[in-house]
Amino acid sequence: MLKILFGKCPQVKTLDFLLSVNEGKFNKTQLANGSEISRPTLNNFIDDFIKYGLVKEVEDNYLMLN
Repeated sequence: MLKILFGKCPQVKTLDFLLSVNEGKFNKTQLANGSEISRPTLNNFIDDFIKYGLVKEVEDNYLMLN
């Protein structure tokens, strides 16, 4: 749904994916694949998502929507 409103940039695709799953936790590769972006692209902004509290790190290198 976010992609329709805000376009298909990688950040929106990632948030859209995270919002579409119920409390899933993902490593970076799974998150990139689910968001249909490359892992290097995810690495460009995932630290900002963590910094601003959109995503939190859980367990060993797993991420989930905060």
